[in-house]
Amino acid sequence: MDFRTFSRLTTLVFILCETGGMLLAQDRQDEATPANNAARRLNEDGLIPVDGAIASVQKRLSTAPESASLQRLLGQLYMRRAKEQGDHLAYQKAEQTFRKVLKNYPKDSKASTYLATALQAQHQFKEALKIASDVAKESPKNTLAQATIGDCQLELGRYDAAEESFATLAKMTNGPSVQARLARLAELKGDTEQATELLTEALRDVQDAGGLGSLESWFEWRLGSIAFDTGRLKRASRHFRNAIAIDSSNAQAVVGLAKVQAAQGQHGEAIAAYFGAIEDFGEPPMMAALGDVYRRLGDEEEAMHWYEQAEEAMAEEAVHAAAAHYREVAMFYADRDLKPQRALELAKKDFALRQDVYGHDMLAWTLYRNGKFEEAAKSIEQALRLGTRDAKMFFHAGMIYNALGQSKRAQKAFETAIEINPHFSLLHSETAKEELAKLAPH
Repeated sequence: MDFRTFSRLTTLVFILCETGGMLLAQDRQDEATPANNAARRLNEDGLIPVDGAIASVQKRLSTAPESASLQRLLGQLYMRRAKEQGDHLAYQKAEQTFRKVLKNYPKDSKASTYLATALQAQHQFKEALKIASDVAKESPKNTLAQATIGDCQLELGRYDAAEESFATLAKMTNGPSVQARLARLAELKGDTEQATELLTEALRDVQDAGGLGSLESWFEWRLGSIAFDTGRLKRASRHFRNAIAIDSSNAQAVVGLAKVQAAQGQHGEAIAAYFGAIEDFGEPPMMAALGDVYRRLGDEEEAMHWYEQAEEAMAEEAVHAAAAHYREVAMFYADRDLKPQRALELAKKDFALRQDVYGHDMLAWTLYRNGKFEEAAKSIEQALRLGTRDAKMFFHAGMIYNALGQSKRAQKAFETAIEINPHFSLLHSETAKEELAKLAPH
């Protein structure tokens, strides 16, 4: 999986998509005034654009500035704006809003819980974990706090603790949000079949409940992502197309389908899809991916043009969201062998925030790009410790072991990468096959 969910964030979109419903469900217990109920419906149902909903709540706050429930709702709306518009500054506004509530009402557990989710979205996982853990001690039935605890532990690489937290959550509640978290843990541990089963069950539950477009589309995208990562291109294409049919604004699904087309050699279709995605969503990873297609076609000039566009767009995002994009930018540079020192610097900054297997992988890959092969080997072994079935990770391992002259380990790593997904990267799949041919000529 590439970049921001593209770099396993998802995680960011995952967190927002999955905890959003829990936020709203919990907040229904707030003061039930007609104005509050009307504003809450704007957030739940999306009947008007989020900016209009924010304006509505702010207007209400002008006559009731001390209302904790309205302040909490405003913070939730900022979170929604961040998710829908990619407005990273909105996460900071949400954080500030929840902190304002807590300044006036230090014991407000809902505000504390929401603050933890806002910090989590900004990759401040340690502080988010502490706040959510404190809430859970005082309110053991707070499902959102419990979910946030597990999410943060996952990002920090504390997998045993995360598994326990999700098991506790599963005893407290059930449904798609829990299944999605269990699926992600299963995927990280290398059990992609169980992950697929859990996500399929969750999707069915959403559909049986009458469906919620964005959530149903999200589960289709997740299923497509796992299918792609395990080399099942036709299945991946089907899921991505389903996701887009349900919600055409699902940028991840649009990009996922373009990746499938590129992997199938349908370069013209992939280029058209990426151009459309860039026009509609303008995300840096889309620009970088378009550059990869051109590089694959041998058009280095056009590839570099789009890499420069991606770099400029990432620089703009970094103004308000540097921490959330350290890994994305480091991966951008390292995958294309651009600015290796800068890539390593960013990978180290990201690693200081979260020490999951992908943090170790990114650190290993950037160390390799800087010729620090022995250090890279130590990091890649940590990245592989869970048994995660990620072809790119094994490719990185193969390149590192090869550089150290460890031919047998390199051969095994390349074989595993190709076995998992022979189309794992436009840039590196052929390299893996070429290196393997040198190590194990037929």
